[in-house]
Amino acid sequence: MTVTGNDNIDVQIDDFEVTITSPDWYGTETLTFTLTNENGSDSDDVDVVVGQAPEIDLIAYRIVNPQVVSYLDSETVPALAIYNDGTGAMTAPFNVNCLIIDALKEVFFDETESCELTIDGGATVVFDFPISCTPDIEGDYTITFTIDLDDGNTDNNEISAEFIVAQHFGEDGPDDFGYLWIDSETDGGPTYSWIDISETGASAIMHNVDTFSGDDNFSEPIEFGFNFPFYGFMYPSYYVDTNGELLLGENTWYEPYPSNGWGNDGNVFNWTYPIPGYTQMPGLIAVFWDDLEADEGVGDIYYQTFGSAPDRYCVIQWHDFRFHSGTGLEDYLNFEVILYENGDILMQYQNLAPARQEPRLRTTSGRVQPSLSRTRRPTSDSATSESWFRQYMAGIRTGRQPPSQRDGNPLLPGRRYAAAGHDL
Repeated sequence: MTVTGNDNIDVQIDDFEVTITSPDWYGTETLTFTLTNENGSDSDDVDVVVGQAPEIDLIAYRIVNPQVVSYLDSETVPALAIYNDGTGAMTAPFNVNCLIIDALKEVFFDETESCELTIDGGATVVFDFPISCTPDIEGDYTITFTIDLDDGNTDNNEISAEFIVAQHFGEDGPDDFGYLWIDSETDGGPTYSWIDISETGASAIMHNVDTFSGDDNFSEPIEFGFNFPFYGFMYPSYYVDTNGELLLGENTWYEPYPSNGWGNDGNVFNWTYPIPGYTQMPGLIAVFWDDLEADEGVGDIYYQTFGSAPDRYCVIQWHDFRFHSGTGLEDYLNFEVILYENGDILMQYQNLAPARQEPRLRTTSGRVQPSLSRTRRPTSDSATSESWFRQYMAGIRTGRQPPSQRDGNPLLPGRRYAAAGHDL
């Protein structure tokens, strides 16, 4: 294939792939393409229109905040990523409107603010609104950002998205097996009290193996030192995953050391799956389920059992973990789960980083995430994954799946759930 008529446009032909560029010229040019084979040749004309690059073209590129899930009665700072697709720098102030419609389909937030950021051509900036809002109704919201600027291409000046406002803490239950949850921010909830075993506990990653594998790795089975009751079964041991969850039952994810699958058997998928698990992952307890990693010599999973019968408890601590990829890799995560001999489960979060995407929600230390508590002994001989109770990584009340860290929703550190009727 050949081309003629390209006096101003550069045309590169690679087999049947055509690349057209015109860095210094704009206008309309007619190109004639000719295809030749053993049967002869045929030509076709193509009009190529090269537009002049705009000096300024601002695009409402991405909604940074609020993210997929916001929390009831928590301050939210609207933030918009703005991209300049022009050749010149935007230095003059311009207005940005943020409109939020709440779950009742009423206007909840409608503010216009001046953006005075300089945006170079080809650059992206994040504009944080100087005014925040605090959602006070649960449900589905819609947010729309509009850039008020006639830059010759206003079609890309607006962006909309839906997000959820949910209760981040509270209490709920019991489910059919008697499990409920309560948060440390709720009256009657537990008091945050971090148990550090990073100096005294044993390494779960190195348990009965000779090689450290801190990425996508289930530990060898570890004994509790007692039988732990969970959804109608008694479990003497557990498998702990570097990705922030553990399994109490025999499963098809774990690969024994030193088989070929060992060191790559962790599960980064299904991070909103309901407890008590499913066929491949029975006896599931998800503490902070995401694609996490521990660097050798820096992070590890520690375990230690305390007390005497019938009040023994096992602490499992993810120490100085980080997200496997994305932003915020310098932020370490420290969280733990405490499994009590009576069946109570307590989850505590000392240090958490925002999600792996644009971090805009603020986090603070010293709070406790939801855990499970048993208010009565299950009487069934079998557990079912169809229980309506969901273990909420982010503390969202029963009835809605929790957001994952992949969606950019940070958990608030220092929150804890405990058993009703127990002083933990």
